[in-house]
Amino acid sequence: MVKAVIVEDNPLIQNEISSLLKQHFPQIELKGIADSVESAETLILQSTPDLLLLDVELKNNKTTFDLLKKLDIKKYHIVFITTYQEFAMKAFQYSAIDYLLKPIDDAIFIEGINKVIQKEKLETHKKMRVLFDNLATENAQQRKIVLKTQEEIFVLYIKDIIRIESENSYSIFFTVKGKKIVTSTSIKAYENLLTEKLGFFRAHQSHLINGFHINSYKKNNDIIEMQNNEKVPLASRKRKLFIDFMESL
Repeated sequence: MVKAVIVEDNPLIQNEISSLLKQHFPQIELKGIADSVESAETLILQSTPDLLLLDVELKNNKTTFDLLKKLDIKKYHIVFITTYQEFAMKAFQYSAIDYLLKPIDDAIFIEGINKVIQKEKLETHKKMRVLFDNLATENAQQRKIVLKTQEEIFVLYIKDIIRIESENSYSIFFTVKGKKIVTSTSIKAYENLLTEKLGFFRAHQSHLINGFHINSYKKNNDIIEMQNNEKVPLASRKRKLFIDFMESL
Protein backbone atom coordinates (compact mmCIF):
# COMPACT_ATOMS: atom_id res chain seq x y z
CA MET A 1 0.00 0.00 0.00
CA VAL A 2 1.30 3.45 -0.97
CA LYS A 3 0.55 6.21 1.54
CA ALA A 4 -0.16 9.69 0.16
CA VAL A 5 -0.60 13.24 1.43
CA ILE A 6 -2.13 16.16 -0.48
CA VAL A 7 -0.85 19.69 0.18
CA GLU A 8 -3.27 22.12 -1.45
CA ASP A 9 -5.10 25.21 -0.18
CA ASN A 10 -8.03 25.16 -2.63
CA PRO A 11 -10.89 22.97 -1.28
CA LEU A 12 -12.25 22.24 -4.77
CA ILE A 13 -8.91 20.92 -5.98
CA GLN A 14 -8.41 19.02 -2.73
CA ASN A 15 -11.66 17.19 -3.42
CA GLU A 16 -10.81 16.61 -7.07
CA ILE A 17 -7.43 15.05 -6.32
CA SER A 18 -8.71 12.88 -3.47
CA SER A 19 -11.60 11.70 -5.67
CA LEU A 20 -9.25 10.73 -8.51
CA LEU A 21 -7.00 8.83 -6.11
CA LYS A 22 -9.94 6.95 -4.60
CA GLN A 23 -11.43 6.12 -7.99
CA HIS A 24 -8.31 5.04 -9.88
CA PHE A 25 -5.70 4.05 -7.30
CA PRO A 26 -6.98 1.50 -4.77
CA GLN A 27 -3.34 0.81 -3.85
CA ILE A 28 -2.94 4.41 -2.58
CA GLU A 29 -4.13 5.26 0.92
CA LEU A 30 -4.76 8.97 1.44
CA LYS A 31 -3.42 9.84 4.89
CA GLY A 32 -4.64 13.42 4.92
CA ILE A 33 -4.83 16.87 3.36
CA ALA A 34 -2.98 19.99 4.47
CA ASP A 35 -3.37 23.58 3.27
CA SER A 36 -0.27 25.30 4.68
CA VAL A 37 3.43 24.68 5.20
CA GLU A 38 2.98 24.28 8.95
CA SER A 39 0.04 21.85 8.82
CA ALA A 40 1.68 19.89 5.99
CA GLU A 41 4.92 19.42 7.94
CA THR A 42 3.00 18.09 10.94
CA LEU A 43 0.87 15.75 8.83
CA ILE A 44 3.82 14.38 6.87
CA LEU A 45 5.97 13.72 9.93
CA GLN A 46 3.08 11.96 11.68
CA SER A 47 1.79 9.87 8.77
CA THR A 48 5.12 9.03 7.03
CA PRO A 49 3.71 8.99 3.48
CA ASP A 50 5.42 7.67 0.37
CA LEU A 51 3.80 10.09 -2.08
CA LEU A 52 3.43 13.88 -1.79
CA LEU A 53 1.05 15.75 -4.10
CA LEU A 54 2.01 19.39 -3.77
CA ASP A 55 0.58 22.68 -4.88
CA VAL A 56 3.40 25.22 -5.25
CA GLU A 57 1.80 28.35 -3.80
CA LEU A 58 0.23 28.02 -0.35
CA LYS A 59 -1.19 30.28 2.36
CA ASN A 60 0.67 33.23 3.88
CA ASN A 61 2.81 33.78 0.73
CA LYS A 62 4.65 30.52 1.32
CA THR A 63 5.42 27.73 -1.13
CA THR A 64 5.95 24.00 -0.94
CA PHE A 65 9.64 24.68 -1.50
CA ASP A 66 9.60 26.14 2.02
CA LEU A 67 8.05 22.86 3.15
CA LEU A 68 10.48 20.60 1.29
CA LYS A 69 13.47 22.33 2.85
CA LYS A 70 12.21 21.05 6.21
CA LEU A 71 11.90 17.42 5.04
CA ASP A 72 14.22 14.57 4.14
CA ILE A 73 13.13 14.55 0.51
CA LYS A 74 14.78 11.25 -0.38
CA LYS A 75 11.99 9.50 1.53
CA TYR A 76 9.24 10.57 -0.86
CA HIS A 77 7.82 10.39 -4.35
CA ILE A 78 6.94 13.98 -5.22
CA VAL A 79 4.52 15.45 -7.76
CA PHE A 80 3.83 19.16 -8.12
CA ILE A 81 0.32 20.19 -9.16
CA THR A 82 0.34 23.83 -10.11
CA THR A 83 -0.87 26.63 -12.33
CA TYR A 84 1.40 27.72 -15.16
CA GLN A 85 4.29 29.97 -14.20
CA GLU A 86 7.04 30.23 -16.78
CA PHE A 87 10.04 30.24 -14.45
CA ALA A 88 8.74 27.39 -12.30
CA MET A 89 7.88 25.28 -15.35
CA LYS A 90 11.37 25.75 -16.79
CA ALA A 91 12.92 24.83 -13.44
CA PHE A 92 10.84 21.63 -13.32
CA GLN A 93 11.79 20.76 -16.89
CA TYR A 94 15.54 21.31 -16.39
CA SER A 95 15.35 19.04 -13.35
CA ALA A 96 13.10 16.40 -15.00
CA ILE A 97 10.74 16.83 -12.05
CA ASP A 98 7.22 15.45 -12.36
CA TYR A 99 4.50 18.09 -12.43
CA LEU A 100 0.85 18.35 -13.44
CA LEU A 101 -0.91 21.52 -14.50
CA LYS A 102 -4.20 22.92 -13.28
CA PRO A 103 -6.95 22.56 -14.31
CA ILE A 104 -6.36 18.87 -13.77
CA ASP A 105 -6.87 16.56 -16.74
CA ASP A 106 -8.03 13.17 -15.44
CA ALA A 107 -6.15 11.06 -18.00
CA ILE A 108 -2.90 12.99 -17.57
CA PHE A 109 -3.24 12.80 -13.79
CA ILE A 110 -3.68 9.01 -13.86
CA GLU A 111 -0.72 8.58 -16.22
CA GLY A 112 1.46 10.90 -14.14
CA ILE A 113 0.75 9.20 -10.80
CA ASN A 114 1.35 5.75 -12.30
CA LYS A 115 4.70 6.92 -13.67
CA VAL A 116 5.82 8.45 -10.38
CA ILE A 117 5.03 5.56 -8.05
CA GLN A 118 7.02 3.20 -10.25
CA LYS A 119 10.20 5.24 -9.83
CA GLU A 120 12.92 4.85 -7.24
CA LYS A 121 12.73 7.49 -4.52
CA LEU A 122 16.48 8.09 -4.88
CA GLU A 123 15.86 9.23 -8.45
CA THR A 124 13.37 11.81 -7.19
CA HIS A 125 15.87 12.94 -4.56
CA LYS A 126 18.56 13.67 -7.15
CA LYS A 127 16.15 15.65 -9.27
CA MET A 128 14.90 17.67 -6.31
CA ARG A 129 18.44 18.70 -5.41
CA VAL A 130 18.88 20.00 -8.96
CA LEU A 131 15.54 21.82 -8.75
CA PHE A 132 16.55 23.62 -5.54
CA ASP A 133 19.90 24.61 -7.03
CA ASN A 134 18.24 25.96 -10.17
CA LEU A 135 15.64 27.97 -8.27
CA ALA A 136 18.44 29.62 -6.33
CA THR A 137 20.51 30.48 -9.43
CA GLU A 138 19.96 33.65 -11.45
CA ASN A 139 22.72 32.96 -14.02
CA ALA A 140 21.04 30.75 -16.62
CA GLN A 141 24.25 29.04 -17.77
CA GLN A 142 25.01 28.11 -14.15
CA ARG A 143 21.80 26.11 -13.89
CA LYS A 144 21.82 22.34 -14.15
CA ILE A 145 19.92 19.88 -16.29
CA VAL A 146 19.05 16.26 -15.55
CA LEU A 147 19.60 13.77 -18.38
CA LYS A 148 18.28 10.22 -18.24
CA THR A 149 19.76 7.39 -20.28
CA GLN A 150 18.80 3.73 -20.18
CA GLU A 151 21.54 3.02 -17.63
CA GLU A 152 22.14 6.23 -15.71
CA ILE A 153 20.98 9.66 -14.56
CA PHE A 154 23.38 12.53 -15.31
CA VAL A 155 23.40 16.03 -13.86
CA LEU A 156 25.13 18.62 -16.07
CA TYR A 157 25.76 22.32 -15.75
CA ILE A 158 24.19 23.95 -18.79
CA LYS A 159 27.43 25.86 -19.35
CA ASP A 160 29.26 22.53 -19.82
CA ILE A 161 27.16 21.49 -22.82
CA ILE A 162 28.98 22.32 -26.06
CA ARG A 163 26.34 21.03 -28.43
CA ILE A 164 23.55 18.53 -28.96
CA GLU A 165 23.23 16.43 -32.09
CA SER A 166 20.15 14.59 -33.28
CA GLU A 167 20.41 10.99 -34.44
CA ASN A 168 17.03 9.57 -35.46
CA SER A 169 14.85 9.96 -32.34
CA TYR A 170 17.85 10.25 -29.99
CA SER A 171 19.87 13.26 -28.82
CA ILE A 172 23.63 13.13 -28.23
CA PHE A 173 25.14 15.62 -25.77
CA PHE A 174 28.78 16.67 -26.25
CA THR A 175 30.33 18.17 -23.11
CA VAL A 176 33.44 20.18 -22.21
CA LYS A 177 34.95 17.07 -20.61
CA GLY A 178 34.67 15.15 -23.86
CA LYS A 179 31.80 13.00 -22.62
CA LYS A 180 28.96 11.89 -24.89
CA ILE A 181 25.55 11.28 -23.35
CA VAL A 182 22.75 9.74 -25.40
CA THR A 183 19.13 10.31 -24.41
CA SER A 184 15.87 9.19 -26.00
CA THR A 185 14.42 12.72 -25.87
CA SER A 186 14.10 14.60 -29.17
CA ILE A 187 16.34 17.52 -30.03
CA LYS A 188 13.18 19.60 -30.51
CA ALA A 189 12.34 19.17 -26.82
CA TYR A 190 15.81 20.39 -25.85
CA GLU A 191 15.51 23.30 -28.28
CA ASN A 192 12.31 24.40 -26.55
CA LEU A 193 14.01 24.09 -23.18
CA LEU A 194 17.41 25.65 -23.88
CA THR A 195 17.15 28.33 -26.55
CA GLU A 196 15.27 31.03 -24.64
CA LYS A 197 17.75 33.14 -22.61
CA LEU A 198 20.20 30.24 -22.30
CA GLY A 199 22.48 30.95 -25.24
CA PHE A 200 21.60 27.95 -27.42
CA PHE A 201 20.85 28.10 -31.14
CA ARG A 202 19.33 25.54 -33.51
CA ALA A 203 21.91 25.87 -36.29
CA HIS A 204 20.62 22.97 -38.35
CA GLN A 205 17.92 20.33 -38.27
CA SER A 206 20.36 18.00 -36.52
CA HIS A 207 22.37 20.46 -34.42
CA LEU A 208 21.69 22.59 -31.32
CA ILE A 209 24.74 24.55 -30.17
CA ASN A 210 25.77 26.53 -27.09
CA GLY A 211 26.74 29.99 -28.31
CA PHE A 212 29.24 30.42 -25.48
CA HIS A 213 31.33 27.58 -26.95
CA ILE A 214 31.61 28.93 -30.51
CA ASN A 215 35.13 29.58 -31.84
CA SER A 216 34.35 30.91 -35.30
CA TYR A 217 31.89 31.05 -38.17
CA LYS A 218 33.10 30.66 -41.76
CA LYS A 219 30.70 32.59 -43.99
CA ASN A 220 31.98 31.12 -47.26
CA ASN A 221 30.81 27.59 -46.43
CA ASP A 222 28.41 28.14 -43.48
CA ILE A 223 30.49 26.16 -40.99
CA ILE A 224 30.53 26.89 -37.26
CA GLU A 225 33.59 25.73 -35.38
CA MET A 226 33.10 24.94 -31.71
CA GLN A 227 35.71 25.24 -28.94
CA ASN A 228 36.34 21.48 -29.03
CA ASN A 229 37.28 21.92 -32.73
CA GLU A 230 34.15 20.14 -33.94
CA LYS A 231 32.46 21.64 -36.98
CA VAL A 232 28.72 22.17 -37.21
CA PRO A 233 26.85 23.11 -40.43
CA LEU A 234 24.63 26.20 -40.43
CA ALA A 235 21.45 25.94 -42.48
CA SER A 236 21.58 28.66 -45.15
CA ARG A 237 18.08 29.86 -44.27
CA LYS A 238 19.31 30.59 -40.72
CA ARG A 239 22.24 32.87 -41.59
CA LYS A 240 20.50 36.12 -40.61
CA LEU A 241 19.07 34.60 -37.42
CA PHE A 242 22.51 33.28 -36.49
CA ILE A 243 24.22 36.64 -36.99
CA ASP A 244 21.56 38.28 -34.81
CA PHE A 245 22.03 35.53 -32.22
CA MET A 246 25.81 36.03 -32.10
CA GLU A 247 25.38 39.78 -31.65
CA SER A 248 23.02 39.17 -28.74
CA LEU A 249 25.47 37.05 -26.71
